[in-house]
Amino acid sequence: MTVKLRGAGAIQRSIGEGKTPRPFRGSRVRGGDLIYSRIDARNGAFAIIPADLDGAVVSKDFPTFGLDLSRVDAAYLTHLVRAPSFWARFQAMSFGATNRQRIDERLLLAQRVPLPSVPEQRRISAILGEADKLRSATRVAARATNDLAHACFLEMIGTRTIARERWPHAPIGALGTVITGNTPPRSNRENYGGPLEWVKSDNLRSDGLYVKTATESLSAQGARRARLAPPGAVLVTCIAGSLQSIGTASLLDREVAFNQQINAFVPRELEPRFALAIFRADPDRVREASNGGMQGLVSKSRFEAVQVPVPPREVRDEFVTAVSLVDSAAAHRSASQRRSDALFASLQHRAFRGEL
Repeated sequence: MTVKLRGAGAIQRSIGEGKTPRPFRGSRVRGGDLIYSRIDARNGAFAIIPADLDGAVVSKDFPTFGLDLSRVDAAYLTHLVRAPSFWARFQAMSFGATNRQRIDERLLLAQRVPLPSVPEQRRISAILGEADKLRSATRVAARATNDLAHACFLEMIGTRTIARERWPHAPIGALGTVITGNTPPRSNRENYGGPLEWVKSDNLRSDGLYVKTATESLSAQGARRARLAPPGAVLVTCIAGSLQSIGTASLLDREVAFNQQINAFVPRELEPRFALAIFRADPDRVREASNGGMQGLVSKSRFEAVQVPVPPREVRDEFVTAVSLVDSAAAHRSASQRRSDALFASLQHRAFRGEL
């Protein structure tokens, strides 16, 4: 088994297809125990082991601890170790080689935590549990609403096989302009830190319409060395560490610069929202243009050659009208999700400061 980051729990670690397990020296765990990852404690890799993983095996980098249930409620402790404020304690303590910074058990055991009476712990965990259920429900609703756009596309345009029979096709390069991003020289710090967002592949998303706000930006000098994409362009990941990450697409609602992992498609013969739907409905169109290695790489010329359906204008307009209603509902659901996340974070913060 392993422990996921950011308080996401303990899960069974599956063995990849075609891989043979090697003889392993580890230890078995017990359901109900606390477990953490020495390497990723600073990233929130803490969990209470679920009953269905009782007897699972872990390496020495996953210490486990039995709980004194006369003093601590397991649900309360689960919420406590899932709190970002708890992980933050270990970020400054990390030591060792870069990205292999281990937190020793003594550092964990030395931490003082708020420990009210067990009945009070149960009251707090019940409140946080209900808030977490609300947060989960809004996330499910948001995902379901986002799936409606995909359903609209399949209903009106069809799967790739159906669309190939139903509509004419054309290469991407014939329907607009393709721009490959770049990275202004980092050796000159004056290229960075300014008003223009510089987007990378992790700013693209499979949910929501638009490219997420980038954390890096370019100066006016850096912008002159960059490749820019206008509002209405679709950004598509074309270089990634895995093939599965290729084809992720987002729409632009502002001008940005972007790096060489991304190709921007600036539609000329298609509506931007329809162009986004094409990429999202079937990301394999782009993945199949990859060079075939374990890491994905789709060159500009290969991207431009990708064939996509081009229904008549009236069909595309009908789709855009229908999907705009879905987009409006999705925006509402996303706002609800942000509010429920904020509520949970506030309650979590107050709970472990004795204010709940």
